[in-house]
Amino acid sequence: MYHIMEVSAAARMVSEEPLDLKIEHGPRGFLAARVDDIDATYETLKAKGVTFLRLPANQSWGLRTAYFADPEGNLWEINQPVE
Repeated sequence: MYHIMEVSAAARMVSEEPLDLKIEHGPRGFLAARVDDIDATYETLKAKGVTFLRLPANQSWGLRTAYFADPEGNLWEINQPVE
């Protein structure tokens, strides 16, 4: 499944608060990756120094999600279906 949206719309999915994202070199993207165990993936990435914008949480649309930004300012969602 693919979704195309502007970065500002993706940022609003992550947080109602303004996000400090690097955008000096033009528009950035929003990428989503399905993982087998979001909580374990979150802990692994956090241990490697990734700063999360939103911690793992169950969403009303049936996914457990967490969000972070990469060094270039792209927004990332990691997700897994809620059982």
